[in-house]
Amino acid sequence: MKNTLKARIESILGCGLLAKLEQPKDKNLAHYAMPVFVLAKELKKAPAQIATEIAEKLNSSANNDFSAEAVGGYVNFKLNAGFLNDFATKALKNPADFAKIKQEKPEKFYIEYISANPTGPLHIGHVRGAVYGDALARVAKHLGHEVRTEYYINDAGNQIDLLGLSMALRAKELAGEPVNYPEKYYRGEYIDELIPVIKERYGEQIFRGEAGLAQIAKDEVLKIIKKDLADNNIFIEHWASEKERYGELEETIAQLAKSEQMYKKDGKTFIASTKYGDDEDRVVVREDGRPTYLAGDIIYHRYKFEQGFDHYINIWGADHHG
Repeated sequence: MKNTLKARIESILGCGLLAKLEQPKDKNLAHYAMPVFVLAKELKKAPAQIATEIAEKLNSSANNDFSAEAVGGYVNFKLNAGFLNDFATKALKNPADFAKIKQEKPEKFYIEYISANPTGPLHIGHVRGAVYGDALARVAKHLGHEVRTEYYINDAGNQIDLLGLSMALRAKELAGEPVNYPEKYYRGEYIDELIPVIKERYGEQIFRGEAGLAQIAKDEVLKIIKKDLADNNIFIEHWASEKERYGELEETIAQLAKSEQMYKKDGKTFIASTKYGDDEDRVVVREDGRPTYLAGDIIYHRYKFEQGFDHYINIWGADHHG
């Protein structure tokens, strides 16, 4: 739209546009504005006079696309309804081509979104990230850029073990056995629905302390998540496992320690996050050697940055503000 307007202004004026078209902060004033201050020295006239002369010439032409108004050292342009309707019609008739620009140098975008824990189905709180991330990726691809979409699976840590335990206890309860649940555990209809699916595939013994229940339950929950996304026409290309990258913890810590971004104190490993405005430095590895939730995120982002993309975008929920 901007390029079309620019070309039509130039055809009326009979010369190339010497000033830039801008979008005013107040959209009620005009669709576009052109400052003419840069022309004052060359034309030896006041900017207001230049703006008035340009506006008069444009308005006196056989032009039905826009109206021009001189306001100080600016020429404001208001697009007419017919002009706007033409663009709307083209967009509706040619959705695959509208607004596409041939990128001389396409940029590479790495977009991570949703990344909800695979311990239960997606809920309404995840909808914002799902739709926002998908829309952003589609727009970037439409404009000719290279896009990698990714979901980071938190498949290591206590939450996965707790999922397995919750599944085992609920299976016993459904079988009529007495159960003592811990203070924190996962519950919901999805647990009851997955138990017979897992039982049919792996047998009753999987709920009796059989190793691997937690990972099996996690894989089944991921199937639910992927189906819910697919039902809404959202397809994420890559699914990154936290567990698969944990072997890179030591070399990641060593790399950050060299640049004084990590340090050890009282038997713990900290990231120096106060350098970047955090309230306190955060623990990455506990005294007993167990990595915290943050460790996986750090390893994962090191891996991402090594991929050589131009932009890295994370779309997280409110619980990731830290």
